[in-house]
Amino acid sequence: MKILLYEPEIKGHHLYFLKYISDAFHGEGHRIAIATTQEATRTFLEEAGVAAGIEWHIDVSFKPKKPLAAFHALASVMAASNCERLFLCCMDSYMSSLLRACAWGKQLPAELKGKVGGIFLRPNYLFDQQSGVSAFLKRRGFGNLYQSGCFTDFFYLDERLPALAEEKFPAIRHHALADPAAEVAKAPDQATAREKLGLDSDAIYLLHFGVGNKRKGLALLSDAFQQLPPDSKFKLLVAGKLEDDPIIQAPLEELKKQGRAYVWNERIAEKMTPVYFAAADWVSLLYQEHRGSSNVIARAAAAQRPVIGTDFDLLAERIRTHRLGLLAQLGSRDDLLKQLSNIEAGRATLTDPGYEEYAQLHSLEYFQQALAAFAG
Repeated sequence: MKILLYEPEIKGHHLYFLKYISDAFHGEGHRIAIATTQEATRTFLEEAGVAAGIEWHIDVSFKPKKPLAAFHALASVMAASNCERLFLCCMDSYMSSLLRACAWGKQLPAELKGKVGGIFLRPNYLFDQQSGVSAFLKRRGFGNLYQSGCFTDFFYLDERLPALAEEKFPAIRHHALADPAAEVAKAPDQATAREKLGLDSDAIYLLHFGVGNKRKGLALLSDAFQQLPPDSKFKLLVAGKLEDDPIIQAPLEELKKQGRAYVWNERIAEKMTPVYFAAADWVSLLYQEHRGSSNVIARAAAAQRPVIGTDFDLLAERIRTHRLGLLAQLGSRDDLLKQLSNIEAGRATLTDPGYEEYAQLHSLEYFQQALAAFAG
């Protein structure tokens, strides 16, 4: 089978997931074509060692700002390239605007009927978890698309959702999908990782990995670190592209001057990712009002590093269930400082942490096994 993968974004997890998805379908013997908007996507996958033979379609007409036009362009590519199925690697970035358009009767191209599937990260509006006009329109739009029969399979990174979805939308197949960590078997030990990155050997490093923005808790972290006592051994390790926002960048610059933060403001190559996790003592999951999964928790578990998370929704459930670390109150700098103090004083010992169990449940192997259902 020939499958067209659609991924117009390059931020955060998008390119990593595109690699994992390409590898999964290629491993099942399928031919792969990729539709994207930027040459940077192809560069990333080639550097990551994705299998040769991918057919590339790089065009600005795939931009998700006008999703209906993008889907018409995708349908044309499928017809010209003899692709049998369309897989949406991350629907969330454009699904909201698509559904609002479809709320007024607009539809996807008829030739896509029974051919479309993809990954949903946070489809809360489908399950009546959001109120307001926008959520109402999205639910109405999805109802119209559902009746058209375009969608065959949805994959959710939230293991709670497939059962709910099956009750509401039985004509679509619904699957739980692992939020995978990359292979870490070749990760260095902590001393070697710190030497490679030029870090202090005796500090306690708290890692913030991935896109640096307020929603992922980086502003809260910076605020807390500015309040630490002068003799604290904690240092902030930031690895990932920072949002161009003075609320994010200005405090980090001050912490860097004080010697309390090491910042790599760039996309982290996949081969370097295990090095940052190996160098850390703890990993931040201080997302603010975040519903759904995070790939960072799987990477931390694979590296056997405890996390400090926000006591909110799915991530808090996973941290508690699998004993992966500590929880701080949502948005509370003071409670975060309390947790950091407990760590430094040796009062935050974890009992029987479930790193290996969680890492196995969210392995690339499980991810690939679940995706096989799309073309089955």
